[in-house]
Amino acid sequence: MSSSIHAVKAPVAPSAKPPEGRAAGVPKVPISRELLGVFFCLLAAIFYTGSNVSLRYLAGAQVSPVAVIFVKELVAVLALGPVLIYQFLVGRKVFVSLRVVGVLVLIGLAVQLLANLGQQWALGIIGLAVTSPAIFAAMLGSSALLGFVLLGERVSWQGLLAVLLVILAIVSLSHSVHGTKNMGISSESSTPLEGPQQETAEPLPRTNDSVTQKQDSAGGLLQSPLKTHSPTLMLLAIGACCGAGVIYSLLGIAIRWARLQGATVESTVFLITLMGVVGLGPLLVTQVPWEATALDNPHMLFWMVLSGIGNLLGFAAITKGYQMTRVLYANMSNATQVAFGAVAGVVLFGEVINVWLLLGVTLTLAGVLLMGYTAARENHRPRQLSPSGTGTEDRC
Repeated sequence: MSSSIHAVKAPVAPSAKPPEGRAAGVPKVPISRELLGVFFCLLAAIFYTGSNVSLRYLAGAQVSPVAVIFVKELVAVLALGPVLIYQFLVGRKVFVSLRVVGVLVLIGLAVQLLANLGQQWALGIIGLAVTSPAIFAAMLGSSALLGFVLLGERVSWQGLLAVLLVILAIVSLSHSVHGTKNMGISSESSTPLEGPQQETAEPLPRTNDSVTQKQDSAGGLLQSPLKTHSPTLMLLAIGACCGAGVIYSLLGIAIRWARLQGATVESTVFLITLMGVVGLGPLLVTQVPWEATALDNPHMLFWMVLSGIGNLLGFAAITKGYQMTRVLYANMSNATQVAFGAVAGVVLFGEVINVWLLLGVTLTLAGVLLMGYTAARENHRPRQLSPSGTGTEDRC
C-alpha cells in the first residue's frame, strides 16, 4: 500500500516538485527580525520628523510654545490613559513603586518645562534645519559623558572621537546661523497664515510681502517664515537646543532605569507626558493670552494634534525597533532623522542651506554611526543599563 502510493508520487516529483518547492520555500524564509527592527527605526524617524515639521510650522505661525507643547502632550495622555485604566481594572499593576514614579515625575517636569519648551522656542528662532541636528548632536555627546559620570561606563577612543565630532558639529551649526541674516533667507517680519495673530499681519506694507515671497521662492512649500533675529539670540537658541539634548539624554537614562525596575512603557510615557499637561496647564491659563494659544483656530489645532500623534507613534516605533534589531542598525536608521530634519527645513520651509549646515549635519551623522559601531562591538557583553549605546532621541 505504501509502496503503491510512493509509485504514484514518483513520476510527479521530477516535473511538479521543483517549482512547488521554490514557491513553498518563499514563506518558509521569514522576514529577518533585524530587518523588521530597522524598518521600525526608520518608521520612528519619519514619525519624529513629521512631529518636528508640525512644531516648526506652528513656530513660524507664532503660536505660543506653551500651548503647542500642552496640546502635543495631551494627545499622549488621552491615548494612554484608557489603556492604563483597563490594566488597572483587570488587576495589573500599573505603577511599580513610588520611587519610580517620583523619578519619572521629576525628569518629566524637566523635559516639559525646559527641553520641550526650549526646543519649540528655538524652532521659531533658527528653524528646523539647524535645530534638529543640534539637539541630536548634543544628546549623543552628553549620553556618552553621562554614562561615564553617572554609571561609570568606560568610554572607548571611538566614543571620545564621536563626542569630538558632535562638538565640532555644534560649532559648525552655530556658524551656519550667522549666515542667515546676510543670505536673505529669513524674512524681516513674520506673517502667520490664518493664525491667532492675523491682526498684526494685516497692517504690514506690501514691501514686506515681497520679502516673504522671495523666501518662499527659495523652496519653502509650507508658508511659515521666521523673523530675522540677532546673532546673539540665534546663539542662545543653539544653547537651548544643546540643553534640550542633555535633558533628553537624562530622559533616556530614566526610561531605561524605570524599565529595569519593572515599569511598563505605557506607564512611563504616560507619566512623562502627564507632566506636560500638569506643568504647562497652569501657565497656559494664567500667563498666555488667549489669542496667542490658537486653541480656537481649527487649522492651528490640527497641526498641534498632528505633532502629538507623530511623537507618540515615533516613540512606540523606536521602542519596538530596539527590541528587534542590533544597536548598530538602529543607530544607522536613527541617523536618518538628522538628515530628514535638515532636508525638511530646507525643502518645506525654505530655510538657509550653506556649507556650515551641511558640515554640521555630516559631522552629526558621523558621530551617530561611530557611536553605534562602538556599541555594536560591545553588544556581545551582558546587557547593562547604557544610555550611550543608543543615540536615540527619546522624547515625550
